[in-house]
Amino acid sequence: MPKLRKSGGVNTGADSHSPYLSDPETSQSFTPKPPTGSAPRPPMAPKVPTSTPPRPPPTVPGGASHPIISNLKNNLRPSSIAS
Repeated sequence: MPKLRKSGGVNTGADSHSPYLSDPETSQSFTPKPPTGSAPRPPMAPKVPTSTPPRPPPTVPGGASHPIISNLKNNLRPSSIAS
């Protein structure tokens, strides 16, 4: 079982003084700064009309509001020539 290095990683055999370890871009831990300004306000919602809401369409006393639907309700039995 490989022994762990003191820094916490597994010893891979790489040199500890390799040139890529001294790269200034990767050696510093760069964290982006949080924004200093506040976020823009969201747009306002449209105003609700103050007039009364529209009335629903009148319904037919049979319960069907459309003639095609009423025709479907009248023809509950399938029509067939052969019986």
